[in-house]
Amino acid sequence: MNINDLTLEQLYQLNDMVCQRIDQIRAQQEREAIARIRPGMKVTIEGPDGLIFGIAQKLNRKTIIVASEDGQRQYKVDAGLIKPVNDLN
Repeated sequence: MNINDLTLEQLYQLNDMVCQRIDQIRAQQEREAIARIRPGMKVTIEGPDGLIFGIAQKLNRKTIIVASEDGQRQYKVDAGLIKPVNDLN
């Protein structure tokens, strides 16, 4: 398929299909990420200053609340950005 040969209407339809597929893939990745995490599990988050270690506190539909190891901060993070500590290898 050569997109240069498509009409404007066909390009809009193609764009809608691509956006829907992207949303499906992201939703699947979020579900898989949340399935790997349990409350109380040690996790890491990639922060601006490097890795942040913490404890998963609460699992929401798309986000996970993580408390820092020292208990001073809490982070509300997209599920796909969190990794269990045992997955760091």
